[in-house]
Amino acid sequence: MFGVCRQNNAVQVLKSCCAITLLILICHIMVGSAQAAAAKVGQAVSPPAPPVPSPTSLPGAVAQAASSAATQTRTSFMLSAQEAERARAQAASQAAKAAELPKTPALTAAAAVVMDADTAKVLWAKNPNETRAPASLTKIVTALVALEQGDLDSVAGISANAAAEPPVRMGLAKGNRIRLSKLVQAAILGSNNDAATAIAEHVGGSEAKFAQAMTLLAHKIGATNTNFKNAHGLDANGHYSTAFDMALISRYALQNKTLAQLFLTPDVHLTWEGGQAYVSNINSFIRRYDGALGLKTGYTSGAGHSVSVAAQKGKRTLIVVVMGCGSSEKRWQEAEALMDYGFKHYDALMEAANKAPQIYTVKKGDTLTGIAGRFGVKVADIIAANSGLVKDPNKIIVGQKLTIP
Repeated sequence: MFGVCRQNNAVQVLKSCCAITLLILICHIMVGSAQAAAAKVGQAVSPPAPPVPSPTSLPGAVAQAASSAATQTRTSFMLSAQEAERARAQAASQAAKAAELPKTPALTAAAAVVMDADTAKVLWAKNPNETRAPASLTKIVTALVALEQGDLDSVAGISANAAAEPPVRMGLAKGNRIRLSKLVQAAILGSNNDAATAIAEHVGGSEAKFAQAMTLLAHKIGATNTNFKNAHGLDANGHYSTAFDMALISRYALQNKTLAQLFLTPDVHLTWEGGQAYVSNINSFIRRYDGALGLKTGYTSGAGHSVSVAAQKGKRTLIVVVMGCGSSEKRWQEAEALMDYGFKHYDALMEAANKAPQIYTVKKGDTLTGIAGRFGVKVADIIAANSGLVKDPNKIIVGQKLTIP
């Protein structure tokens, strides 16, 4: 009797163990399936993730692995010189055939771009490669350099130069001490010029050296028609970018989890040795548009009103840059209208974007005016699509191959 009971108990235990083992196996299969599904999404830009530990706060090999993975992700959103050249030509091509695309809303912006964030393909454009003053869109790169080259926990001493920057300011005074992380928050959310200059001096050693680092990073991203002279974006000789370049930079910036989270932060209370400030996010796009992912506003009297914004619907993420609008409200209206336009007509726009530009071989007696007339495009569009012509548009050589947008 007791032998039979023990045998039955053993059978029950064995059945229980098998059931547990089967459950564990099913869980592993489900996790593996979820990971595979995530992998199929590829480089789709996801909404900002919850706060994650900084790689510098993780122990040993884990920190190195986290840092390496983050670097590889961002690097994959950099374009080589050849890729950037092709992308710039594609942007010019899309701008040239605007009349063939679905009708856009009326725009006052001097330059604008609608870009697919996954592929960097430009879906619609107006003067995408025209160099313009970027105003405080500059601060996207300021924050990127600070995050990639600085220690967010380090403490910056405020110089008289930084404290004297014109508005918009967070109220720093000479001799104040403040963490770099708080300066980055103030520069992005409040667009504070004193914070941007303090970042440059602390991370770069000087404004000039930091501006060089900013330009170098922009060029690595593929934004080679961009040059920076300061960290705050106030108008200066030699300080310029394009709508296309700012879209590429924004695409790259969205891959930085710390920055992506900051773009969506509504406000912060900052304290430091010598003061405090409440800083609100002045990018009202995050409150006006469903699925907004943030980014940055810009304004100077020379640049006009500009903004770079991103939004996600389903698995699609679009970036819209408008530069040189006549008013702040026009900037928001046109950014929203172009975002709606991009999502509504995505398939038709992407089909047009995937059509390769024509290549023309220069013949004896050709002129740019003649070539432009032959293909029904503007000379300016041909120049924009061929970087070799930018410095000397009159220099075309027999046998030279030109991209016709």
